[in-house]
Amino acid sequence: RHGDKHKEMKLVPFEKYLEAAQVIVNEYSNMDKMIFLSTEDDMVIENAKNVTEEWSIIYSIEERKNDNFESLMAKGAKRVLLDLMNLDLALRCDGHIGTLASNWNRLIDELSATIGYCAGCPFIDVGQPCSSVIECQQKSHWYDTGWK
Repeated sequence: RHGDKHKEMKLVPFEKYLEAAQVIVNEYSNMDKMIFLSTEDDMVIENAKNVTEEWSIIYSIEERKNDNFESLMAKGAKRVLLDLMNLDLALRCDGHIGTLASNWNRLIDELSATIGYCAGCPFIDVGQPCSSVIECQQKSHWYDTGWK
């Protein structure tokens, strides 16, 4: 979600997500070059379509306005149902890329690891100088979740 996310953290360009996706595909040769985008920003989807032709880009068809939190809340039950659908689709993915400074991505990571859709699937945090807590420890980096 871009929306007002820039108030909480530095936004990560799509190209960095794509680099992380390539790392996962290189590591797990059985994965297809397919990306499910969970976003509230149409520009992210357009950017994804323009950046690469070798990847299949999948996303839900919905009205996206890059709204702030208050505007999203005003949409009520319809927004909740769309978000639950996107959450279910994200949990069915073979790997995840996001920023753990995002509540949405933390939710995906935690549910993926606990409800059995994909426990043990790779998750790359593109907001960090390393891809996991363990890798950060090995490199003597502080793994900053940005949680406030």
